[in-house]
Amino acid sequence: MNENSLGTIPEFREWLEQAQKIFQTKQKDYGDAWRWLRPLGLLDHLFIKARRLYTLGNESGQTVEDPAETWLGILNYALMGLMQLNQWSWAEALQHVIATYQKKNHDYGEAWREMHPTSFVDIVLMRVARARHFITSERNNTWEAIRQSRYAALFQDQLTDIANYALFALAHPSGYFLRSIEKKRWDVSRVAPRDKNP
Repeated sequence: MNENSLGTIPEFREWLEQAQKIFQTKQKDYGDAWRWLRPLGLLDHLFIKARRLYTLGNESGQTVEDPAETWLGILNYALMGLMQLNQWSWAEALQHVIATYQKKNHDYGEAWREMHPTSFVDIVLMRVARARHFITSERNNTWEAIRQSRYAALFQDQLTDIANYALFALAHPSGYFLRSIEKKRWDVSRVAPRDKNP
């Protein structure tokens, strides 16, 4: 993996390496079984994981899967969706995600650092709902149908943004999702201050 491809976010590198290792391990154990997922099936996997994070954000208690592991799963499923949609490799899908981040970062800066981490969950759920709408509007739940539909670019945008928001959640300076769910607190002091000079 080219370190320069990670732009100005060195924190991404650790999580991308973990995501790649998880993908490769599961690929070795299960092969290409994930390719049976049609668009709605893949979106449901994303929904289940994001809905779990949403629930944990509203309740305290024990959690079976670490929140960071859930975000890594969201990242990989979004990449798998891009792989299916564009017939890319994992690395090609990742390069698209990073290139999109770099392009948007030019306009928005690193505003994600100042967002409340739970907003990333809400945005992922919103993106999943949008992508579902595209599929149900076309009434054809196949990757080929999405490729040929007027929603192809928009569907790709949703998956790309989901992958980027997963990275933002994992690399957020507050470390919000890296602590146990019962002990999490929103630590404003760990968020980069907004530049006061326009």
